[in-house]
Amino acid sequence: MSVVDETPAPSASPEDGHSAGSAPEHGASLAKKVAGSAVNMIGRRVLLLVLSAVSTAALTRGMGPAQYGAFASALAVWTLLMSAGDTGFALLLGRDLAVTEERGALLSAAYRMQAVWAGLLTAVQLALAFAAGLDTVRGQCMLAFAVSVPFVSLNSARQVFTSFYKTGELVVADLAVTAAQVAVVVVGAVLGAGPVFFAGALSAGSLTTAVAVALMARRHVALQRSYRSLRRRVLRGVFELGGVAFMSRVYVSVDLILLGWLSATQVAIGQYAVATKVYTLVGTVPSLIVSSAMPALAALLRGDRVDFDAMLSKLWHWLLVLGMPVYVVSAVGAPFVIHALAGSSYDGSSGMLRILSVVGLVSVVNGFLGTVLVVRHMVPAMLVQNALAIVVNVVGNVVLVPRYDAVASAWVTLATELLICTASVVSLRRVVPFGQLARVSGRPLLALALSAAAGAALVRVPLLSAVLTLVVLVISGAVLGALPPELSRFTDKLPGPVRRILPT
Repeated sequence: MSVVDETPAPSASPEDGHSAGSAPEHGASLAKKVAGSAVNMIGRRVLLLVLSAVSTAALTRGMGPAQYGAFASALAVWTLLMSAGDTGFALLLGRDLAVTEERGALLSAAYRMQAVWAGLLTAVQLALAFAAGLDTVRGQCMLAFAVSVPFVSLNSARQVFTSFYKTGELVVADLAVTAAQVAVVVVGAVLGAGPVFFAGALSAGSLTTAVAVALMARRHVALQRSYRSLRRRVLRGVFELGGVAFMSRVYVSVDLILLGWLSATQVAIGQYAVATKVYTLVGTVPSLIVSSAMPALAALLRGDRVDFDAMLSKLWHWLLVLGMPVYVVSAVGAPFVIHALAGSSYDGSSGMLRILSVVGLVSVVNGFLGTVLVVRHMVPAMLVQNALAIVVNVVGNVVLVPRYDAVASAWVTLATELLICTASVVSLRRVVPFGQLARVSGRPLLALALSAAAGAALVRVPLLSAVLTLVVLVISGAVLGALPPELSRFTDKLPGPVRRILPT
């Protein structure tokens, strides 16, 4: 893959972390930088998906459904805590780092407070490990995961690269560490290692990546002494945005945690865990697109409303072309994806994955609207709707899982995402130019519909169905001219035969 290494935004001064005082960039210029950053991150994610698929295949085949269910339950707890330690700071820095004149002080304040928070989360992880029982596989896996929790305090450094549009450097660091981690997992599976070994390998990979990225970030932002009022402002922002992000993570992943107590069999938990694993892996593509656009949206919000609305339209167009298709393909080719990834023991996961793929389509809309809510500081609305989502998800699982088992969790997740979508649209009805978004949606949505219909025609042959879906998507998108113009400079680097079928 060709890695695009964008230059920093004009206002960035890597030596001292302060603004150079230049005027905000025009929307068209920022759109090109955002597109470059998004393409880098999507390319990175595609390669990481391949590596993760290899890792997941080794884990599922090496452990079997019962052991993998216990491992996945511990993994869900660890992921939830890591998200709690990182996301609020990431959202704050992603929104503010691009527009502040005190980058060095802001990053120092984030590190300082995040270290304290990470220490508390480490204590929670250890307490949960002891509560689960250190004589159980689940408890031992939780203990192994606890080693990396303190280092979540360094993850704020990743936002430096997003804000400066230097995401190419992240590609190198992430791929290097992940490749080494996957190699360890595969060797462990061949040698018959158990769940605790694999938990330790994932924990070590997370730790190593956090340290490496933090060291790299120092080349772009020199840390400076923070002051009390700045720390208070950061604390207030992290409390609000962190609460929103953590609640969002809870309503998405709490079902897998609850299944450990509500489901009748570990096999059902393991099958649902595989379906959610694929759903999570696929979902990172649209989330990377919106996170790449957040610094630009924050910068444009200070200027002309026309430029801000234009960037929203471009972001929505990118999500339609690059975000939603991955869920269409995963829905159509679910049996093939599950069988290739985890083997025949998990064939029951394919139906759940199809439901979660529909959830994913709704979540793309929610991610877009959620980004607008964050940029416009509409945090109270997000807190209310996420609180309602948690209640709906928990109550739905408690009521339905004992009767319908794990598949009920997938349907409850869909209901939760629809609730969030409705609430977000209502909150933003006077903010988002929905008419403008509708005008750029017709061609991409038609291409998606045609590809889904073509894949459904061969749904009994999953591999051919998935391939046909992709082929029809590319051809119909080319014929209809659905590709955003900002991405044309990247298609120019494709091989000639591929480039000739794309719109000019």
